[in-house]
Amino acid sequence: ARHSDSVGIERALRTQGTLMVHVRSAQGLSIGGGYPPDAFAEVVVPDDLNRRTRAVPGTSKPNWDQTLRFEGQLGSLLKHKLEVRVLHERSKLGEVKLSLAPLLDNLRGLSASWDDLPLEGGEEA
Repeated sequence: ARHSDSVGIERALRTQGTLMVHVRSAQGLSIGGGYPPDAFAEVVVPDDLNRRTRAVPGTSKPNWDQTLRFEGQLGSLLKHKLEVRVLHERSKLGEVKLSLAPLLDNLRGLSASWDDLPLEGGEEA
């Protein structure tokens, strides 16, 4: 049974599919002088694929509630870390990198959830 599971996983990873990333919200954001930013989130996956949410103007607690879709070979999409960056114009307010390995453990449902992630490495605008 272990060999057939391995063959099934390898076949699934060669399949074309869609990685859907739901970006909910952020909080505690500010730019120089304590002003609230016009923040948006940018999601980056391997092979130069990136998508962004709409900008939410003038708030330290943007609520994007958007699903971003990435098309490609599942193995290629899942083998690297996913990066989520929060930006104001061109200034990075923070970022987080996530391993997509948990999705490999659940190829039937292909679902994983990360909530309340701390952003790291913000720059002053």
